[in-house]
Formats: sequence, structure tokens, C-alpha cells
Amino acid sequence: MDLFVANRGQPDQLYRNNADGTFSDVAPDVGIDYPQNEFPANSEGVAWGDYDNDGDADLFLANLSRTNPLYRNDGDGTFIEVTRDSGIILDRKYIGASWADLDNDGDLDLHLTTVESPNLLYINNGNGTFSNEGDPFKHKQRGRRSRQQQRRSHRRL
Repeated sequence: MDLFVANRGQPDQLYRNNADGTFSDVAPDVGIDYPQNEFPANSEGVAWGDYDNDGDADLFLANLSRTNPLYRNDGDGTFIEVTRDSGIILDRKYIGASWADLDNDGDLDLHLTTVESPNLLYINNGNGTFSNEGDPFKHKQRGRRSRQQQRRSHRRL
């Protein structure tokens, strides 16, 4: 079993088990370290899950720097950062993440705990992208009124 260490303020580390009682930091070699990539080291939480159902554990990093990378495991020991293509909002301070098949469709969905707003839920579309189903600001854009607006309307009646 390998070990990932989220280091707030320092580069994250992925220790590969050498099967002899020792571990080696391979983060620079596999594409998930800073400063090799563009994500500042401010990691708070880590969630491993096979979101693309290819049999390899993928990695999401909850991060206070408003850049929260999703890394797809390529199956050869390396990772590719796919956050922007996935549809996950980058501009939030996340402190925790977890994977679960919440809609019972056979693929993992992503729940994120934020510092600034209510938690978010991303439903896996099964094609490498996610739909944001838990963003309160998204609902405002759809024309839903806030509770305060609803109370004002009710008072007028």
C-alpha cells in the first residue's frame, strides 16, 4: 500500500511502498507534486477513487488555495491533471472531499466540503465530466428566489 501526504504550505508527497519495509517519494516522478504543476501546496484533504471506472485509483486534492486538482491515474504509475476538463469549479476553498456513488449509476460522484459556502456535490456524468448539483449560486442563476425574497413576497400577501 502506498501513502499520500497532503502538506499544507509544502509540496505534497506520494510515498510508493518499496515492498522491503521502506517508502520512496515519487510525487515528482508521477506528476502530482508542486512546483512541477501549477497548484500551490495548500492541501487540506485527499480523496482516492476510481471516478472513470478503469480500475485505477484517481486522486482529488481539497486545497485552500482555490485550485483543487483532480488527477486521473493513467494506469502506468503516472497521473494527468484533468480538473478544468472535468467541470469542477476551481475557485473555491475546499477542505475535504469524498467519493461515493450517490445516484446509483455505477460511477463515483464527488462531495466537497468548502470553507466559504455550503458543501458542493458533483454528479459524475460517466464521460470524464461532472455536473454541479450542489452549488447554491447555480440555483440562483436558474431563477430560484432566496429565502429572504420569498419572505418578502409572503409579507405582501
